[in-house]
Amino acid sequence: MTAPPSPIVGRRAIAGTGIPSATGTFCTSGHVIGVICDFQPTSLPVGVLRAYEHLAAGQSAAVGALRPGDSGGPVVSKDRRLLGIISGDVPNTHFLVYTPMAQVLHELSSYKLAPAN
Repeated sequence: MTAPPSPIVGRRAIAGTGIPSATGTFCTSGHVIGVICDFQPTSLPVGVLRAYEHLAAGQSAAVGALRPGDSGGPVVSKDRRLLGIISGDVPNTHFLVYTPMAQVLHELSSYKLAPAN
């Protein structure tokens, strides 16, 4: 007889999409760096160019909080809302840029998130 599967610790279903709270923090999960939950929503400093106008930004307490290979990972609020997808960082700074989920779902108009259950 086989044992029942054990629960996955620390993983919970996404509760939908959202935008970051102006006063809260959010998390990223990159393939290389792993999970970091100290990003705050921000604007990029004057003079930093964005490749695309639709990108949003976050700021971490750590310089270089993302690494090559983290792009494409989720940006998630602490209340489990999918905020966006990591697009990259601003090298040698505290900043990341991500594509907001509203933009992702606009560009992939036939795509819908699966229900959590």
